[in-house]
Amino acid sequence: MSAYANPERIALLRKSMTYFGLTSLLAVSAATAQVAVGTTGIDTSGNTQREKAACHSGMTQQDYVTCMREAMNAAAEKRRGKLENHGEQFQANALKRCDVLKGEDQIACQARILGYGSTSGSVAGGGVVRQVETVMVPPDAAKVAIEPKTSAGVVVIPPDAGTVTIEPKTSSGLVVVPADAGTIIIEPKRSGGIVVIPAPK
Repeated sequence: MSAYANPERIALLRKSMTYFGLTSLLAVSAATAQVAVGTTGIDTSGNTQREKAACHSGMTQQDYVTCMREAMNAAAEKRRGKLENHGEQFQANALKRCDVLKGEDQIACQARILGYGSTSGSVAGGGVVRQVETVMVPPDAAKVAIEPKTSAGVVVIPPDAGTVTIEPKTSSGLVVVPADAGTIIIEPKRSGGIVVIPAPK
């Protein structure tokens, strides 16, 4: 046998290694694409059996060891009476994030947090994007008609807006317009006003 390698054999080896590398890359890509979107898969009720089943099925966004540790910690907290899952508190905390904004931006933020508009993405995918369409009405407009209105219409009116013909005006500045309301007319228009209509879903 020769001390030097056969060039044909080297070419075949390179080709095989290239295919192996591509196959490995595709396998890893497919595995990471199978991460579940949305929730973590663990319910927050403190039901240990369901949480462990979610860990065993691989439908959570955590590795197995971390998932099992979280399930056991939740069970221990439930036994001590410290496991809390208050939706109102979660919503209040989410709305507090809007406090850094002022005026119209703050109200639009609150509308997004309350679920108006469209939501896309996931925590596992890098973030959740909430979107509402904001219509800025010119300060010199005497009468404004907004159409077409989306099926889940929302008009956001700042609390300090002054006179607006949409009734009732709530203290939070959020008025939900029925889907069959047709054209939304704001008259007279106030200076610097905002109308937030959810983006189509």
